[in-house]
Amino acid sequence: NFPPGGELRMMLLGKSGSGKSSLGNALLGTPGPFLTSEPGSLVSQTSVCKKETRLVRGRYLTVVDTPGTMDTSNPEAALRQICHAIAMFAEGGVHAFVITLRLDVKFTDEERKAVEKLEELFGEMFYKYAIIAYTHGDAFDNSDLRFYQEVQNARRQLSALDSLITRCGNRITMLDNSRNRSAATQAEQVYNLVCSVDHLARINSEAESSSFRATYTNEYFVFAQLELQKATKELNRQEDERLRNLQERERDRVREEFRTRRDAAMSTEMDRVANEMAAQIGSVMIDRGKCFPLDATVMTPHGRVRLSELSAGQPVLSLQDGRPAFSPVFMWGHRDETAWSSDFVTVSTTSAQLTLSSGHLLFTSAQPDGRATRLSAVPARDIRPGLAVQLLDEAGRQPRLETVVEVQRGVTRQGLLAPFTLTGCIAIDGVLASCYIDCLPHAVSHALLAPIRALWLGAPSFAVTLNRIGCRSGDGMPGW
Repeated sequence: NFPPGGELRMMLLGKSGSGKSSLGNALLGTPGPFLTSEPGSLVSQTSVCKKETRLVRGRYLTVVDTPGTMDTSNPEAALRQICHAIAMFAEGGVHAFVITLRLDVKFTDEERKAVEKLEELFGEMFYKYAIIAYTHGDAFDNSDLRFYQEVQNARRQLSALDSLITRCGNRITMLDNSRNRSAATQAEQVYNLVCSVDHLARINSEAESSSFRATYTNEYFVFAQLELQKATKELNRQEDERLRNLQERERDRVREEFRTRRDAAMSTEMDRVANEMAAQIGSVMIDRGKCFPLDATVMTPHGRVRLSELSAGQPVLSLQDGRPAFSPVFMWGHRDETAWSSDFVTVSTTSAQLTLSSGHLLFTSAQPDGRATRLSAVPARDIRPGLAVQLLDEAGRQPRLETVVEVQRGVTRQGLLAPFTLTGCIAIDGVLASCYIDCLPHAVSHALLAPIRALWLGAPSFAVTLNRIGCRSGDGMPGW
């Protein structure tokens, strides 16, 4: 018989297929009140908590079989089953929680999490009333020595298992629940388990006080649930705070990324505007300053020639001290015979016609036809009918003014040629024009080139050679 005493109340906890129901049937004897799973099955045959009380070997035993309490896949269902099981012991409480583990299966991380879940549900007091029952003892021929040796080896290798057994007060037992089990062996193993539960109940009864109960009561469970709610609330608060911090960091990151992209876009836009302005300035300095077309002509001592036939050092008709004179071309400001431009302006009088870039300077007067007196250098784009331009003819007669009768803008022509003379002016197609463009006044541009003119006057051949050195491709401008 079992040790004499009052009723012993036990709750079986474990994963499906761990042998809970078989253990309950072994405790209560034939016929077993609990449905058992097929060998090797992981599907629970118990769908709801079931309580059974029997007089076994002179002692009343009350056993509650709980389905799925250690199955982590559905924690809400597990909680409902445990609440139901605890309610079944509302009057006297539970003497022992019997945790079933399989002896033939390694203690895995899933089992560890399941036990931790039990602690969450029952509270830390749970371990004061817990016993571990290893089922499938036939895996070690029901040898107590081999059983304890195997458990000790497993504890050395698995810290989680060692911690569990330690917190359960090293209360472990073994049960053979195989189909071919020996009745005598199982009876002895059941006796050992009941003795362990009885011993645990006596120890807890002796330690009972105002703060400790001999059995695990509904009061403990309610307190554990309140603590779980507090812990859950704190975890939720921490998670909310973490999410807020994460959102703030993400918001700061997005803002910083926006500022970076905005600054990059502004920088890109500023670069674009700067490049566009540079291009516009360049178009004024170059496109409008690329002077005369390829078919423009000049007068030399040997007759009229096209600009494309002219070379540095050749004298061309110009104006010096108010009188017609030949002045040598000492360098080219630009020379590109293949380029095309639509920025030309054609200025026509009754006897002459001149085509030049819109930014090129042309000498004009507001006086009617007659002898030139006071002239102004204005860009070709500002020429309008009614103004007078200065003409020079091949006979070398005094320059005369002739009224502009027509101005055509946006004319497309080939060639961009700009010869520089020592006098700073040149007669193109019989019309006197400046050698310079409108980036600076005529007099200022002429003064800035004084050192180069001095070099020419001192060593003409050297200046001609130097004019070819470092010449930029396509524009004829000397690198120096």
